Amino acid sequence: MDFMNRPLTPLESALAFAGCILGILLLLLQARRRSRRIAESFLEQYPQAATLYLYVEGLPRTDGKIRCQKGVVSKVFDARDAPEFGISQGAACRVAPGAVELEVTVSWNKDPGALIQRGNLKGRVSFQAEPGCGYAAVFDKENHTSRIVKLQKKARVF
Repeated sequence: MDFMNRPLTPLESALAFAGCILGILLLLLQARRRSRRIAESFLEQYPQAATLYLYVEGLPRTDGKIRCQKGVVSKVFDARDAPEFGISQGAACRVAPGAVELEVTVSWNKDPGALIQRGNLKGRVSFQAEPGCGYAAVFDKENHTSRIVKLQKKARVF
């Protein structure tokens, strides 16, 4: 076989491109399933868990990391997998009712075209999580501050 010593034909190029696209789509699908699984599994253990959203004001896509100092908290997942409060930007986690103290880090791409340049903000948040409530840890990129906001449930439209 002289496959490695010749240029690819248009058909071979198209198949290689389609294979790469399929691989990327499968990875994205796997990440969405994992995120949904995290969101649902914590609710099985703590049915009255509150939801904490993590995002930077004015940025559509942010990632988050948490380090729990006090309380019980799930792993971080995509905010779209916790739609009950109408927030789809950023990350989220489930929080067992009670006193919670977290170190939160949110990060984002500084330039949409750059994969490596990332900005991040860190903050410490503490609050009393009420059963079934929603909270948002909102970070202000300009002032480097964070605040906790209690959210209202989104009205269901049938």
